[in-house]
Amino acid sequence: HPTVAGSYLAALVIYQQLYGQLPDKMPARLKLRASTLSSVELTEDQVAMLRAAAAEANEKFGQH
Repeated sequence: HPTVAGSYLAALVIYQQLYGQLPDKMPARLKLRASTLSSVELTEDQVAMLRAAAAEANEKFGQH
């Protein structure tokens, strides 16, 4: 199973691919409607690193 950070990264990449916008406003804390996980909480440093990784991945796909 993916880690919380891995799932967050995948969401950032998908968001940018679908909407053509950088996910730079995505919050570090998300409230979920799941029975096993009620929230996602990452540090601002983690989120900054994941945003950069998502931007780099999408750059390779040709989406800026």
